[in-house]
Amino acid sequence: MSKLYREYHILGWVYTLTPVRCLLLALVGLCLGVVVLRRTRPDLKRGFRVPWSPLLPILSAAICTYLMLNLTVETWLRFL
Repeated sequence: MSKLYREYHILGWVYTLTPVRCLLLALVGLCLGVVVLRRTRPDLKRGFRVPWSPLLPILSAAICTYLMLNLTVETWLRFL
């Protein structure tokens, strides 16, 4: 195996796994941000409505956190 192929293969794994972790982390922040802003700034004009607020955003953040905690150690090491 050539050195270039090995490097590309390793980088391929990193690039494929990084968006998954980043997406889950961003979704947790988004869900919790919706709850915080709805409580602290109820007077702001909203561009969308969240059904079953705050239950649905908190449940969504908990599910994303659960999914992130079930990632392998190797995945977390690549994230850091």
